[in-house]
Amino acid sequence: MRCHGDPERIAARTGEHEDRLPSPLAAVERDSVDAVITPHATRRRIAEARGMLRTKTMDQSRKTHDNIPL
Repeated sequence: MRCHGDPERIAARTGEHEDRLPSPLAAVERDSVDAVITPHATRRRIAEARGMLRTKTMDQSRKTHDNIPL
């Protein structure tokens, strides 16, 4: 259903879309997502996440079982 040029149909489709897909803040309230990152804070959040990964260490424990071909 294409709505090119018809403002009433475009408004109706926009209303349908808003009814089906609630705001991101509603998703946070339902615990569907952890947080909503605003556009101006995106770069800072990515830099913080990369900083945490820079100091991350992996535990290289010894394997206790071997994969023997049968």
